Amino acid sequence: MDAVEKLQVLGKDFEDMMRNGRSHKIKIMKPIGYLRHEPTNTSITVYKPISRFKALMLRWCFGLKYEKL
Repeated sequence: MDAVEKLQVLGKDFEDMMRNGRSHKIKIMKPIGYLRHEPTNTSITVYKPISRFKALMLRWCFGLKYEKL
């Protein structure tokens, strides 16, 4: 199956869903913390727990500070 066929199948599934009144529920996860890079004022949302060792290595290697909510 090539990329075009995959998109056609996806389109058919979406059309069937709209015609039959089916819906897909997406579970939205709540963030548990952020990785902040202070020199560039950038933050990355974290959805899974990070161990203390990983947080230390992210801070040491990339300058990203882990902040829990």
